[in-house]
Amino acid sequence: MKELTTDDKKIQFLSSIQDRKTKINIIVQSIIDKDKIWEELRKIDDEFSIAYQLIEGTRNVDINYKSIDLPSKMTIGIEIEAEGRISEILPKVIGIWKAKQEDSLQYGIEYVTKEPINDNESSIYEIYRINEVLKTVGMETSERCGGHVHIGADYITEEEGFKELLELWGNAEEVYYLIANKEGELPRENIPYYAPPISRDIQRMKAENIPEDEFLVNAQKIIESRYRGLNIQNINVNNGKNTIEFRVSNGTLDGNTWIENIRLYGRTVEIAEKLGVILKKLENEEELSKEEKELYGLKERLKQEIPLDEKMDILMEILFDEEERKVYRKRYTANKSLDEKEEVVSNMEFKKVDFKKIYKSVEIPEGIIENMQEENRMETEGENSR
Repeated sequence: MKELTTDDKKIQFLSSIQDRKTKINIIVQSIIDKDKIWEELRKIDDEFSIAYQLIEGTRNVDINYKSIDLPSKMTIGIEIEAEGRISEILPKVIGIWKAKQEDSLQYGIEYVTKEPINDNESSIYEIYRINEVLKTVGMETSERCGGHVHIGADYITEEEGFKELLELWGNAEEVYYLIANKEGELPRENIPYYAPPISRDIQRMKAENIPEDEFLVNAQKIIESRYRGLNIQNINVNNGKNTIEFRVSNGTLDGNTWIENIRLYGRTVEIAEKLGVILKKLENEEELSKEEKELYGLKERLKQEIPLDEKMDILMEILFDEEERKVYRKRYTANKSLDEKEEVVSNMEFKKVDFKKIYKSVEIPEGIIENMQEENRMETEGENSR
């Protein structure tokens, strides 16, 4: 195709090709004038547009994960951003996806889920498939692309759950920024503008003496913008979403990375709901189970002045089983090492989040961490003596 220097010569060459797959590959490699190519493609193959031919070619997609391992009633939304000249002729709807314009991209397109999806085999297949479609047509991600995940806010049943979400996220925020992308990939360069940390915003809730009544509404007023690593502006508002949006991850066309990121954020919301139930029990002076004490003790430990590596270990214990932790540990090790050189995450400002010190009514037993540590020590000693 390099020798074919004009559109007319390219079209003449394409007209002589009978094999559809070869034709597709050539057009992907050399996009020509949009109007002219559409006109000639209809002559070459009247039944299919080039975009739909490409999609038909990705019907059989290999998938690694068949489950995200999230609760069945949790809803998920995804925004896949990519750039490439062929975006101008891609279809507006592909299966469960619809295209949106994204002005921050160059020759960009954003495919979003038309409706919220759940953790099921059909939806997972479509996640892999849309990524394969975009790669096949020559689309790519750049430093401008984000990979946003929405989790249905209705999964959290009480306002206590939103408090716990902000505490859990806020106190492990630096860890989240290091594990939000695959190994060897730090957050994109525009992250300070489009997805900065929220823990510094939450600190203002104490400084500005925000009342505890209508906690979520007041938190939304303080944080103000949807352009945060954790966006809470869509919760309980009349925009048709009612989602918790996680904006830290970079754009990617890797299906495995998408599943791992969705699990990371979905599990965070799942645990926030569990912590909210525990908090309500504490407020009502109800007895906690051993598992509840352990979980809440771990979350409270994140508030302490501890090394980042220890925060990572605690977050992994809170969110994942041993097998699931492996991929995020690899991310953390590689990305922390890379950040020591490039200082993308370490140059951000992270604060401690402790609503117990902001709202006096949130009374957490002072000895919960110490009690849990003592119980764990006694259990360990008992197991070693057997």
